[in-house]
Amino acid sequence: MFMEDNTIVNTATLLVIVFSTACFVLETEFKDPSLIEMWFGFESFAVSIFTIEYAVRLMACPRKYSFVLQPLNVVDLIAIVPYYIALIYSASVGVDPWQQSNSFSSAGTVFRAVRLFRIFRVFKLGRYSAGLQVFWGALAHSGTSLLLLLFLMVICILLFSSVMYLVEDQGSSEAADCPMGVCQFRSIPSTFWWAIVTMTTVGYGDAVPVTVAGKVVAGATMICGIIVIALPISVLGNNFTKLMQQFADESLIITQADLDGSGFVDAAEVARWLDAMRKAGKIRDERLTAEELLRRYDRGGNVGLERKEFLRMCREVVHQGGPSNRELLSKLQRLGTQLDLITERLEALEHRGREVSGVESSAADGRDSGGGAGSRGQGVGISHDAD
Repeated sequence: MFMEDNTIVNTATLLVIVFSTACFVLETEFKDPSLIEMWFGFESFAVSIFTIEYAVRLMACPRKYSFVLQPLNVVDLIAIVPYYIALIYSASVGVDPWQQSNSFSSAGTVFRAVRLFRIFRVFKLGRYSAGLQVFWGALAHSGTSLLLLLFLMVICILLFSSVMYLVEDQGSSEAADCPMGVCQFRSIPSTFWWAIVTMTTVGYGDAVPVTVAGKVVAGATMICGIIVIALPISVLGNNFTKLMQQFADESLIITQADLDGSGFVDAAEVARWLDAMRKAGKIRDERLTAEELLRRYDRGGNVGLERKEFLRMCREVVHQGGPSNRELLSKLQRLGTQLDLITERLEALEHRGREVSGVESSAADGRDSGGGAGSRGQGVGISHDAD
């Protein structure tokens, strides 16, 4: 709990991540030989912090196999392993680690490729960023839409590349006829690059059609690319919005349950939460106790429930069938709008009814005055029958 939910530790680790990433980027800009040892010192400092953090969290975790296989922990391991590979490799060839990239050209290339894996430290930010966690969740929930996007893109690329190759027919053209000096539509596979760039509306301009028919095909490719990409991407955006709102609702639930702000819900807080849910009639099993819930859902020890554990308990113990407060408010607003429309229609019908009654009354008065006193009763009877 100290390594995972402590604000000071998380902030310090976040600063080290930013520092090491900045050093990795700046090292490629300032390549002065006198600074190589300094960059290596910064790298050693950052890797030492990351190694201590990973080792402490691994030793404190009760389920080490599950800990090692977690995606974020795999990223942490990948971020520090290249440093130790570099040390082992430099020791085997007998040179200083910070000079290894400049010696043995082929081996130095491999060494630089291994060191490039340090950029994976950026993904460590996902542990401390709610936005990144929600983004990865949105990608996972949009897997079907993304596969559909890939499938449609492949079909469109094959179709438009084939049509453009046939229309341009540059396979036998002279290079002087092409705007870039080299024909870019020599074959259907070589036209794939043009189709991808055009459908994604990037438009590098390195491959352009020169015929009128080719330009028409290019315009159709652009329009189809916008349509094909826009539809699945909207699903991804909707999933991100839903998950962001769900994360906000879950954070509110955690905040209301975690009174002392310790980062986990202890036995007293679980008992208070259980009592409140029981009074609201939302508990599925009234026989549940706080001690039983802790034994069932506290997998990390007896200190309390973490965020995921508490949310899992809420999903399994509380009735989830009813609408949320936001949904109820939205329904009330729609109902109010419908009631306003019904009221306006009723008022219009009443006004129209009064106008019709006035016209009938005027007609009846005219008949009564024209028929004389002898026929007044008959006129009244006819008017009454009409009413």
